[in-house]
Amino acid sequence: MDSQADTVITDAGRELVCSCIKDDELRAHMFKHMGMADGSLCKTIGGSLKTLNEKRTMLEHLRKEVSSDYAETIDSGLEQLDTALDMLYNVDRDRGILLVSGVFYSEDERGHDTFDGPFPVASWDAAQTLMKQYVDDDPDEDWSESFWQIKLYTAEDLHDRPRAQASLIFAATMAGDLVFLSDRRNQRTPHQSINHLPWNNSKHFCANGEVFYTPWVPGDIIKIDGRPFDHGPRFAIVLEDDYDSSFKGQV
Repeated sequence: MDSQADTVITDAGRELVCSCIKDDELRAHMFKHMGMADGSLCKTIGGSLKTLNEKRTMLEHLRKEVSSDYAETIDSGLEQLDTALDMLYNVDRDRGILLVSGVFYSEDERGHDTFDGPFPVASWDAAQTLMKQYVDDDPDEDWSESFWQIKLYTAEDLHDRPRAQASLIFAATMAGDLVFLSDRRNQRTPHQSINHLPWNNSKHFCANGEVFYTPWVPGDIIKIDGRPFDHGPRFAIVLEDDYDSSFKGQV
């Protein structure tokens, strides 16, 4: 194992993070080679298909399996997630509003670009009721490539800006389970007091563009299934490895 990673995380911590990976071969490879210096293990949790509550529990457990220096990074992520969920659960208290939109895969456009909504609601309870009723009204529909987008506007977003922009954007399954979070709050702050922290980023609980070193080589055909947030399954062929250049990754 990587000696640098060993000083940062225990094997139990690696097992915890790699449990987010479905593929056996990739999971074993990531357990052996993934380092912690760049925060990639935490980003594996944040970008997984686990629910936000599951991600929070996993991060709380992971905190016990890492060095004290790295625990500070996890604490920053937990604070970001907790404050975002508090805003969602108490949006009515803060006189904000939620816009709930159904997002569906379109064969014509070959992507998720067909919306139903947005439906404005004033509380998280009302949003949950709306989402449940929507699905119950059409029980025969195939929801395997559909999800909810939930935009949260604070009172400040609505009243103090010429063009209101959402502070938070959540993605949920059609059953209403929150999976991803895009945090836009710090993007509008002129002086970010903690902008050096890796977790102070809008994409740490959604697709984050992290480069992962895989066990596959050029010529391999891989199956990718990110439903319900993507059309799937997709199949791709590995063309080349380019981990050593400035644009690291696998094509």
